[in-house]
Amino acid sequence: MKTTWANCVAFDKVNSAETFVQYIKKCQIETTFFFNGSTDDSLAEQLKSLYLKQEFSKFVFTHQGLPPSQLLSDFRAFINEVKPTDLAFPTWNAGVCSLDGICKSQSVNQLVEKQ
Repeated sequence: MKTTWANCVAFDKVNSAETFVQYIKKCQIETTFFFNGSTDDSLAEQLKSLYLKQEFSKFVFTHQGLPPSQLLSDFRAFINEVKPTDLAFPTWNAGVCSLDGICKSQSVNQLVEKQ
């Protein structure tokens, strides 16, 4: 771990788990940007949040311009499918970069070709 953080400002003062936690907390900044995974929620809650975020984004993308009655009907079906209160299933799997297998390492062209 020291090799990874060695070039960071004031990291040379970190010498224990406690001082590392203090160091990280001191480096935190206030932001309105929400980054899932940086919360104190359980792993199951964080994985479910990632799953819901990706699935909801797909839902919104595929339902642009639909009549309100169809949108409401499809949204109810969506909620039944994703089960927001069930942390166990369906959910994001720990260690994967996407439900679709799309990772940052792929180029934009590869992503466009998949669609």
